[in-house]
Amino acid sequence: KTVEEPPDQVVIILLALGEESVLPTISSRCQVLSLKPVPRSVLAEAMVERLGLDDAQALQIARTSGGRPGVAMRMATDEGFAARRSETLDRIESAAKANLEGRFRYAASMAGTFGKERESVREEIGQWRDWWRDVLVAGQGLDDFISHVSRIDAIRETAQQVGVAGAARGLRASVQAAERLDMNVAPALAIEQMMLSLPSR
Repeated sequence: KTVEEPPDQVVIILLALGEESVLPTISSRCQVLSLKPVPRSVLAEAMVERLGLDDAQALQIARTSGGRPGVAMRMATDEGFAARRSETLDRIESAAKANLEGRFRYAASMAGTFGKERESVREEIGQWRDWWRDVLVAGQGLDDFISHVSRIDAIRETAQQVGVAGAARGLRASVQAAERLDMNVAPALAIEQMMLSLPSR
């Protein structure tokens, strides 16, 4: 009722991963706006103006954030946020290098955390996606487009070991894990499947 006849002074903003995830009866009443990453130059300029960062620091953060203003601002203003992301990347790199037993230990740990810290687990799966994207980009020789600049050596090494096909496989596995968690698949199964689908090194 509210969507069909909203009050004059109300604007309803519905966020979704894609139009296909919204019922047709809802989407037909919506104006679709596609939100894309902000160009790094625009994001860096905004941080220089609003936060007083120097050009080099702002550009580094804009690149690492992947064009996401919220992440960029948190990285610039919250030291703890940057430290947590670094710790997450340490776990990701370790699990990516691990044998199957090590990967299953990682999956069990993540599944155990999911019950009390769902959003942190979802964020970590998102970082897996971003990390594999960087590996895929590095495999194509496009280092300027790597987001995790501080991890560029490990990313290049992984790209050499797994190749473009392996990087694409890792990226697909992390995207599917996120989708399965959104569909309420048991977290242990979703993350174990991701671990099984990753390329071996």
